[in-house]
Amino acid sequence: MLRRAPGPRILPYIGCAWTYFPIIGHGDDPERLHEVYQRKYEKYGPVVYEVFGKKRVLSVYDPSDIRKVLTSTRKHGCARRYSHDILKEFRRSRPDLFSSVGLIPSQDEEWFNLRKTFGDIFLYSEVKKYYPAIHNVAEEFVNYLGLLAKRSGHNEVKDVIEKLHHWALENICKILLGIRLDQFSFRRKDICDEIISTGLEFVIALKKAEVTSSWNYYENKVSRQVKKCDLFFYNYIKNHVHEIESEVSNYRQGKSEEPCLLAKYLRMPGVDVRDAITTASDILVAGHLSTAFAAAAVLYNLGQNLDKQDVLYEILCDHVQKLDDPLTYATVHKKVPYLDDCYREALRLNPVTIGIGRALVTDEMYDGILYKAGTNIITQNQVASRLPAYIDSPMSFRPERWNGTQCPVQSQSISYFLSLPFGVQPRICLGKSLTEIQTLTLIAMIVRRYRIITTSPDNLTVKTLLLNVPDQSIDIQFIPRKD
Repeated sequence: MLRRAPGPRILPYIGCAWTYFPIIGHGDDPERLHEVYQRKYEKYGPVVYEVFGKKRVLSVYDPSDIRKVLTSTRKHGCARRYSHDILKEFRRSRPDLFSSVGLIPSQDEEWFNLRKTFGDIFLYSEVKKYYPAIHNVAEEFVNYLGLLAKRSGHNEVKDVIEKLHHWALENICKILLGIRLDQFSFRRKDICDEIISTGLEFVIALKKAEVTSSWNYYENKVSRQVKKCDLFFYNYIKNHVHEIESEVSNYRQGKSEEPCLLAKYLRMPGVDVRDAITTASDILVAGHLSTAFAAAAVLYNLGQNLDKQDVLYEILCDHVQKLDDPLTYATVHKKVPYLDDCYREALRLNPVTIGIGRALVTDEMYDGILYKAGTNIITQNQVASRLPAYIDSPMSFRPERWNGTQCPVQSQSISYFLSLPFGVQPRICLGKSLTEIQTLTLIAMIVRRYRIITTSPDNLTVKTLLLNVPDQSIDIQFIPRKD
């Protein structure tokens, strides 16, 4: 006999939305969904069923259920998910600009064709070609951080994440468009701040559109924000197309360095220029935000756990003999697995997103209950990664969990499906490899040259706005090391 699905009471018309209401509900904060779903786990268990309007939503926490969700949806095609409908509708209304809705909101065959066209450029073998640029940007940024720390009088840099936004933006603009912005001058160009602020506005608006349906019936503030932000990034990329077409010509004649990503897109046979611009604009907005947040998580945790930082430093010294010696791609990508362990453990504790969204293609059974095709599933990785039921000492920063071979501490097995900060195939984040190499390069360079100490906050909190956005200033001391 099938049991009733666990979850809040489903009311007529509003479903479970009442839980977010004050007085009659629980007053749940939609900008603290990780906290909301922690409480729901404690009340209902590892499977929580809710209804919001016409959407049926199932949250799963157990890594075995997460694995089942991700492998079963993958069997039936392109890992469908229902999200970003507002973006899909806007782009379909503007065929003069968009020939497709783009990778983020597309489904099935449309998504598969776009991913097949644009995805291979983000293989590690391709990212490696941009490593000299990644290294140069990291070198400039580390020197910039050193100057900021020295100016403070006590080696402290306030609000590190604001600086990391600019580092990530310089990186992505160099790789995507072949341009540099202000190269970490102390007086920022207005366009730098405009890109960052518009990117944050974009993810906030998209998040609001996910939890309200009013934009379906009339234009409102959220729909206007989404359109404005989407057009901002589209036009920013479009304005560079003519310059980049010249770069393609120069590269063919052997007159330039490795062409930027947009140049590669534009020279692909049969690619619609509109699709190339759309893909590049999505990479720009998502790439610089997620990379900045990932780097902040690693710095924050290493600055709080000096014993782990010391292990990493000693290993790095074996591969980078002198303080200012360059880091090779092999060192970052393969020779120091403990560096990757620190990265993965930091993103377990402070992930970039709350989890992964999928939609059931067929009826599926979870915890003895049958859920119908079309049900939206959210894998609650952020919550699960901090639950003792699924991981030992979940609040401790232990990079050795991830089986690094150069750490003296015994490693312990951990489910691959517990922590998936950039998703999983086939809909894994397009820029996962690029974000990883950029972040590992920066972290290795900083730790080799500075002892970092997190001075604030003691406990990092975030807002869930599609991406997890730290809502406190992260302050870090950068104490110079000696050879």
